Amino acid sequence: MHPFITVIIGLACGATCRHFAIKRGRHPFGWFTCGFVFGLIGLTVLLLLPSRKKVRTPAPPFQLEMCDPANEGKLWFYLSDEGVQNGPMSHQALSQAWRDQKIHKQTLVWHENLTDWTLLHTLIK
Repeated sequence: MHPFITVIIGLACGATCRHFAIKRGRHPFGWFTCGFVFGLIGLTVLLLLPSRKKVRTPAPPFQLEMCDPANEGKLWFYLSDEGVQNGPMSHQALSQAWRDQKIHKQTLVWHENLTDWTLLHTLIK
């Protein structure tokens, strides 16, 4: 019965380390293993280490303004970083995607007057 309890405690410490590792931006499998093998010592070390979680930078302070005001009435499409096409959407919705940091200056965008997908930074002021 004693080895069974040891394994259960190891799994509990490993799962706890994994949970805190994810919250602190660290490798979950490695910290699960550390918690399983070293128990509370592994958890203590993890909690004493500084967090690696990236701080999200605020949205750029300027508005997304198109060089050609006539383009504001068009239906826009954009390709996400994963290559998924999003749209159609209004200029306001595209601006909201900019504020929400779903798109950035290197995002490919398109509307009916463009001949091909264009980098967003070539269209903004």
